[in-house]
Amino acid sequence: MAVNNPWVGYIERGYLQIKQAIATKIATPVTGIPEITDHSESNPFMKRVGIWAGISEMLGEYIDNMAREAFVMTARLFKSGVLIAKQYDYRVRSKIASTGVVTFTLNNPASSVINIPAGTEVQTEDGIIFRTVSAVSIGIGDSSVNANVRQWKTVAPVTFVSTGAANQTYSLNEDVAESSVSVTVDGVPFDSVDTFLFSWLTDKHFKQQCNKNNEVEVVFGDGINGVVPTATKVISISFYETLGADGNIGVGLINTINSAIALPIGFQIEVTNQNPTTNGKNSEGLTDLAKYLPLMLRTVYRAVTKRDYESVVELAPGVAKGGVIYNCGKFVDVYIVPSGGGTASPLLLSDTFDFLEDRKIITTKHRMYSAGEIVMRHNIEVVAKKEYFNANCLAEVLNVLQTFYNVENQKISGQVFIGDIYQAIEELDSVDHCQVNLLSALPYARPLDLTSPILNWTRALTLNSALNTYKITFITSTNFKLIRNNVYQGNFNVGVMVNMPDIDFQIQPGAYVSGNKYEFKTYPYNSGTVSLDEPSLPVYNAAYNTITVTGGIA
Repeated sequence: MAVNNPWVGYIERGYLQIKQAIATKIATPVTGIPEITDHSESNPFMKRVGIWAGISEMLGEYIDNMAREAFVMTARLFKSGVLIAKQYDYRVRSKIASTGVVTFTLNNPASSVINIPAGTEVQTEDGIIFRTVSAVSIGIGDSSVNANVRQWKTVAPVTFVSTGAANQTYSLNEDVAESSVSVTVDGVPFDSVDTFLFSWLTDKHFKQQCNKNNEVEVVFGDGINGVVPTATKVISISFYETLGADGNIGVGLINTINSAIALPIGFQIEVTNQNPTTNGKNSEGLTDLAKYLPLMLRTVYRAVTKRDYESVVELAPGVAKGGVIYNCGKFVDVYIVPSGGGTASPLLLSDTFDFLEDRKIITTKHRMYSAGEIVMRHNIEVVAKKEYFNANCLAEVLNVLQTFYNVENQKISGQVFIGDIYQAIEELDSVDHCQVNLLSALPYARPLDLTSPILNWTRALTLNSALNTYKITFITSTNFKLIRNNVYQGNFNVGVMVNMPDIDFQIQPGAYVSGNKYEFKTYPYNSGTVSLDEPSLPVYNAAYNTITVTGGIA
């Protein structure tokens, strides 16, 4: 016989709802209990109804929480996200080391080759340590060289004794850098994998992942997928530690060399970083799992379509956004934005290239570039509500603009609508209304090859600016050719103002060489909508904004 309880409905979940629903049904003349006329708390029967209504509400709360924790999009506990990830064989990643480029400079041109070995340690005044990833050298007659660095430091290896059990797991700490773990068992090296799905029973594999306590752990196979280390054998685990997102630092902060570098007598060497370090990221949290799990399930780590390429690239460590340009042929041009924003370092480009190489279809080749940054200019007049301080209102407006332009909230080749700016600002409790007087895009000079340095220039759009394409090609280190919409405009010198119908700009002196090429686009001035026609991301920079707040308490 079917269970039929007419007294409690499934949508009646709260204490008052349940109690009132039962009281109403009791009072129904035909199906209720009309003999009970006292529905107050003085009636022992109604007291019992209240007790059971409270218990039902508590049970409903537990059931709702269990249901919420079963889905990654609604889960509130990190351990729930880790358990869900395990169900889909997703490896929760640890902290990702920031990467960048440092420049070693001698006080005089080298009289002999100066070798700077891989693993050379440099640091900031605050003690943030970086290490070079490969050996570089300063040639005879040269005075400087660039080197790729990662923000991590070496620590002493840890050892364990194998128990011989399947799926052996050994916990490390939460600062272990992603993809930095190396393992040997009695001196025999094991290889790191993302999944044991493709491992044979004899494959010497291990997996690095985060557990529910946010600690990095090393997991071995079960004897069916991946070999089980034999009991009593010594397991040695080496790794690097990193600060994650705290390792992203600004220009010029790396200034100390900790490692010894052999120099001729009378020579001195200094180090600095001419660009920020980027892509450092903390270990994955619930927000990351809610983003990455659907991407992994939809693509299965295989890039076939344009959307697949973008999704798979965003699954690469240290990448926040991916964009693709494909104009037929073998080559797929991929553009990436590092975690936290900024410009992708050569090391991140190389790592992401290798990541995609194993996951693309064999009939295509890909090229990896850093996406550009289109700085959005604003002139906004804000009227605060009279009970709020103008200064506090201004701080909230600046914060909401930074959130709006956060890398996770924008897209490569995306759009910015003036209506979205109004909505973001006027939703603030402290704002009465606002007037956006200017919304304009400042061009970004995109290098057309991996060897061209970032262009150091000043620029300003004209009032007649429109959508046009400009190309810069350096003839010498101080002279360049300018083309507008495939029409030659002339040759110009570095340090001289160039006036065009859409833009006035001046290129500052830099380490340019013949053949360096750049492309930039201009957009309509203050059109109300900016639709990017290039692989760039709209970004926020306080230096290019004028925001005034009136109407509140001064």
